Amino acid sequence: MRILCLYLPALPLQVQVRRAPHLAGAPLGVLLARSTQAQSPSGPPRIVAVSRAALAAGVRVGMTALQARAAAPEALLVDGAPAAWAEARCALAEALLAFSVTVDISDPSGLFAQVPSGVRGATFGEQALEAAAGLGLIARAGIADDRFSAWVATQFAARQFAATPLAATPLAATPLAATQFAATQFAATQFAATQPRPHAPVWVVPPGGSARFLAPLPLGLLPVGEAAARTLALLGVRTIGDFAALPAPSIGRRFPVGEINAHELAQGRDPRSLTPFFPDEPICEFVDLECEMTELEPLAFMLRPLLERVARRLVGRGRAAARVALTLSGPGGASTRIELVPAHPTPSARTLVELARAHLAERTLVHPVTTVATSVVEESELEARQTSLFERDDFPHDALELATQRLTAAFGEAAVFGTRLRERHRPEGSWEPIRFSLPDPRVKQRPRPKPALPAPHQLAPTLPLSPGALRLLDPPTPLASPPGSPPDPSATPSAPGGTLQLLGALRRIVTARGPLRLEGEWWAPASFARDYYEVTTDDGGRYWLYRDRVDGRLYLHGVLD
Repeated sequence: MRILCLYLPALPLQVQVRRAPHLAGAPLGVLLARSTQAQSPSGPPRIVAVSRAALAAGVRVGMTALQARAAAPEALLVDGAPAAWAEARCALAEALLAFSVTVDISDPSGLFAQVPSGVRGATFGEQALEAAAGLGLIARAGIADDRFSAWVATQFAARQFAATPLAATPLAATPLAATQFAATQFAATQFAATQPRPHAPVWVVPPGGSARFLAPLPLGLLPVGEAAARTLALLGVRTIGDFAALPAPSIGRRFPVGEINAHELAQGRDPRSLTPFFPDEPICEFVDLECEMTELEPLAFMLRPLLERVARRLVGRGRAAARVALTLSGPGGASTRIELVPAHPTPSARTLVELARAHLAERTLVHPVTTVATSVVEESELEARQTSLFERDDFPHDALELATQRLTAAFGEAAVFGTRLRERHRPEGSWEPIRFSLPDPRVKQRPRPKPALPAPHQLAPTLPLSPGALRLLDPPTPLASPPGSPPDPSATPSAPGGTLQLLGALRRIVTARGPLRLEGEWWAPASFARDYYEVTTDDGGRYWLYRDRVDGRLYLHGVLD
């Protein structure tokens, strides 16, 4: 099994720039909160990461805030948030699940993932780095047969081994590392000369070559501790290869770190397996703006990277977004919430961006915006799509979904709905509104044969129960009696020449058909008994009326198109 390691250099700094892109290139330093310092919990906060601009200005890791401001008054110091660092690692792990079945984030030194069989290491490393870049993170990748060798390989990715010294590592931060490196520089140069050029920024250790890869490297990379490294250096053990050549039983018992045998690591054997990561937290991404925005067009531009991050995480989870919330926050606690509800659950960033733009086009900002956040409110199973070689689906799903979202944004979510038939005798209760959904593109709709029309002399003179295209009024509208005529409960609109007060105007009946008697729900508290008529008036309108046999009144129940 091959293992990939993704190393995130200066993660606290990357998280700050990821949350506030306008800080890229600024002299920035991240302070570790006092309550989270392991070495001096009662001491002042200290710098844990600095940008290149801050480093050039004189800010160094380990300085206090007072020292950093004295060295560089223009430097921007922000408090680090370990919870945000963990969230960024989890987001990257979710994206990696799209390429690997097992991802491990239990080790703070990096993220580890199983390389799928049959995939070239360099190709898989590039995919992982692309996923990290899509989430706003910069990483280095190393691939080897074991975890430790893969992590060490990340220290050589995208750098000239013999020209650039190794950075301090979480596993072994010792002042002897530079001395050991200088002492073994010649051997390391010879080793690098025999290796092919790395596929920057991915360093791939050949299968079975972990011990040979580690042999010329400085001993400071091993987790043996500073005191043990000093003792070994006095004995002439300066490289990992020298340490691996020592007798195994005594060295293995003398220099363990927890349950890890450093001697096995030096020989290219890391027995630690990968601990699978299972995402369970809601997906949420946000960005802080450099200044207050009062126009919607720049906000639409900022939404694309946020929704792309959401889409990558959804694909890694194997899920789709059924409902996504956009939150536009401003000064003074002002906030505007917009919900995106695609017709079909989708993991597509393009679809979510188009839906967001459709909603923003129908709105106006009522307050300035300083923070844009997006979160997945409701997830759904990812629908599998059956592909075909020759059949082509010309149904414009994307255009129809965008049109429905524009209608939703303009008139509200309740104005766009589908219908479902119900087993009811009452016409206004024979259907119910449901959430609108597009036709499933996986199901090929077979054309139905058109029924043959009967001859004119075969048409039934009675009124059909469903008289063509009908716009039903719910509830039915009672009709008033024409002006100057007393109400007559026994009068029916079946005879031409009569008049009706329809929709605020007096209409003369030209043609009429009926009655069609409809009774039902006698078992319910509100039974009904009606005589239905279909009438045509002098203005060309066609109406569906009924006489209620209980109260005797005439009602308008629908308009026929």
